[in-house]
Formats: sequence, C-alpha cells, structure tokens
Amino acid sequence: MWQLKVKYIHEILKMFRYDLPQEQWDEIREMIAQYFADKVTKEVDALWDEKGWSEETMKEWAKGN
Repeated sequence: MWQLKVKYIHEILKMFRYDLPQEQWDEIREMIAQYFADKVTKEVDALWDEKGWSEETMKEWAKGN
C-alpha cells in the first residue's frame, strides 16, 4: 500500500517542476478541491441512505433532539 502512495506522490511532485502561470495553479488547486468535495458528498449521501435520514432528521437535530 505504501509503495502505491509513493508512486502517486511522485507523480504529483513531478507536476510542480513546471513553471506554470498562477492562473493554472489556481485551476489545478480548484480541480483537486472539487475532486475531494465530490468524494465527501458521495460518502455522506451513502451514509444518509444507509441510515434512512431525511430533511425531518435535520430538523430534529436542529431542535437538539
């Protein structure tokens, strides 16, 4: 498992050797952030489905119940 992570880290570090304009670095940063946001959203959606939570559940949580 660790070897696999090292490979990916190496690939990411290779990107940083390029002298890209700040705008492109900002775009890359946004793409990475969006990737992780999408992953979290999918995980939370699956949890909500698994637990059977709904909008009513959120209202109850907001009330402190």
